[in-house]
Amino acid sequence: MRNLKCTLSHPLMGLMSLLLCLLMLIPMPLKAALPNQSIYDYAALFTDEEVQSLQTQINEIRATYHMDAFILTTDDAQGKTSMAFADDFFFDLGYGNAKANGILMLIDMDNRQVWMSSSGSAISYFTDARIQLIYEKVRSKLSDGEYYDASKLFLNKVELIVSSPIPVSSSEQTSLPKAKLTATDYLMRGGISALIAFIVSLITYFSICHSYTHPKFTQPVTTPDRSSVNYTEKQDRFMHSHTTKIRLQKNDTHDSGGGGSSTIALVVVVHLVAVVEASRFFKAVLQKILHL
Repeated sequence: MRNLKCTLSHPLMGLMSLLLCLLMLIPMPLKAALPNQSIYDYAALFTDEEVQSLQTQINEIRATYHMDAFILTTDDAQGKTSMAFADDFFFDLGYGNAKANGILMLIDMDNRQVWMSSSGSAISYFTDARIQLIYEKVRSKLSDGEYYDASKLFLNKVELIVSSPIPVSSSEQTSLPKAKLTATDYLMRGGISALIAFIVSLITYFSICHSYTHPKFTQPVTTPDRSSVNYTEKQDRFMHSHTTKIRLQKNDTHDSGGGGSSTIALVVVVHLVAVVEASRFFKAVLQKILHL
């Protein structure tokens, strides 16, 4: 019986060893470890605090716009391209169908590439042109090793896009929506406008006061001498008419009393131009800040 038992155990052990080897050869997909997890940092690019910050922002996007967002990092693409690795991972999470709405950004340290995959309604929001624009925004930060800042920028653009209507026209599909102004932005613009108006008002006020306190010299206009006036009376026997002709002496002096009003008008025009140029400048600065 002992010999029979040993004879039967050897094939069984060999079969188990073979199955174990086969399982080890099969690549294990990266699965979610926690419910509602959206950050899969297998390349260890983020600190724990950064992961928590990114996850909090994604939770807000999910709760507000019913759109999922994922950030995946890896230093081993398992021999796949960035596109194949991202799509397979997204599919393993249950995405890749019309009912699962979400977008995933892969930071592939193995292939040194970035890839973005979308699913469900996110495909309509994130057109190829828009994904390319997002990539151009985050590329410089990724090149500098600023992975957290690049991920924050990615999520900011995701929130901006999903908070706007689905693009219909070709111009909308090939551009990013404009950032919506917050209450702080309105207060900042109102404060800047009020400051400019106050400065221009002061300049205009002092300019007008100066024009009145330091008037230009004007030569007074002389009244014509009565002796230089000829009165001519003409009468006709058949017609009764009375004609009076007055010849006034020419005066070479010119009235220059309009100089003050001309100065005021010029000051107003100059300062209006200054207000317009200042407004354009601050508008450009604010747009640049909002697009960072």
